[in-house]
Amino acid sequence: MATLDHNFMPIPFYAFKTVYVAWDIENCAVPRGLPACTVLERIRRSLRNQGYEGDIRILAVAANQDRVPQHIQDALLNNGVEYYDLHTNVKQASDDEIVKRIREKMGCTDRGNFMLISGDGGFEEVVRELETEGHNTILAYNLESAAEAIQYKVGYTHFLWWDLLRHGERETRRKLATPLPDFEAARGGGGVAASSSTTVNSSSVPSSSCPHVANSFSEDAKRFLLHLLLPPLPFLSSPVFGKEQERKLSEVEPENRNMKVELEEFRAEATHLKNHQPTIRRLEERNRQLEQQMEENTKEVVEIKQRNQNTLDLFKDRDIYGPSQLQTANEDTEN
Repeated sequence: MATLDHNFMPIPFYAFKTVYVAWDIENCAVPRGLPACTVLERIRRSLRNQGYEGDIRILAVAANQDRVPQHIQDALLNNGVEYYDLHTNVKQASDDEIVKRIREKMGCTDRGNFMLISGDGGFEEVVRELETEGHNTILAYNLESAAEAIQYKVGYTHFLWWDLLRHGERETRRKLATPLPDFEAARGGGGVAASSSTTVNSSSVPSSSCPHVANSFSEDAKRFLLHLLLPPLPFLSSPVFGKEQERKLSEVEPENRNMKVELEEFRAEATHLKNHQPTIRRLEERNRQLEQQMEENTKEVVEIKQRNQNTLDLFKDRDIYGPSQLQTANEDTEN
C-alpha cells in the first residue's frame, strides 16, 4: 500500500498545476476530534510535502445535511472548502454528483491533477476515464472501507485518509509544546503582571471561528492559566524558598508538558496501529494468495511454452522428412 512515504514525486508537468479535489464526505468523514476548519490546510501541507506546488480546490459533496453535522459544514465553508448539499435521500446521489462534477471539469481542463477522496468502487470508471484523458490521478480513502478496485489501482498516487490529514502534524505539535515566553514572564512578574500579560497575548488563543480548536484546551492547561493569574504564596516569595522553588518549577513544567505531548502521541499511534491489525492480516493473506496464484500461473506458462516447442519441433521434422517421403511414395506408385 502506497503512503506519503512511498509515493513518487509528480513529474514537473503536473507539479505546478491546480489539484482539483472531489471529496465524498460521507465515505471519508472528518475524523472525530479533528477540527474541520483545518482540513484544507492539512491536505495542502501534505500535497506540498509530496511535491505539488499548485493551488488546491476542494469540493465536498453530501446527499443531505443530516449526513454531516452543521458545525462541520460551517467550518468547511468558512475555511475555503466548497460544500455541496444535494438535499435528497436517494442512494448513491452524492457519488453520481461527484462523477458529474469530475467529468465537467475534465471537459474544460487540459491535462491536470485530480484527487478523489473516497473508497467507493463505483468511481472506478471515472478514474479510468481520467487516466485515458492523460490526467494525473491521486486517490485517498479509508483502508477499512475501500473497495479492492480502488486499493489495488497500479500506477496511481495512494494516500490513506487519516495519514493524509495528520501528515506533518507531529512536528507542529512539538513546536507548540515548547514554553511560551509570555507565560514565563508572567509567572516571574507576580499576580498583576501575569494578568496583564495574559490579557495582552490573548490573540495566541485559537480564534472562535474554529470553536473546536478553542474548546480543545485540557483541564491541565486551564489550571495552569489560573495559576498564572493568582498571586504567589508567601513561602514561595520568601528569600529562602521563593527563587529555588521558582527555578525548579521552571525546569520541571516544560519537561512535563513535553512528556505529556509525547505520551499522547504514543497513545494515538498505538490506537491507530491496533485498529489496523485486522486489515494488515487480511492484506497479508491476500498477498499470500496472489503469490500462490502467480506461481501457478508461472508453471502454466512454462508448460504452455514446452508444448508449443514440442509442436514446433514436430512441424520442423515434417518439413524436413515430408518431401522425401512424398517422393518415395510417388516412385512406388509409378512402379
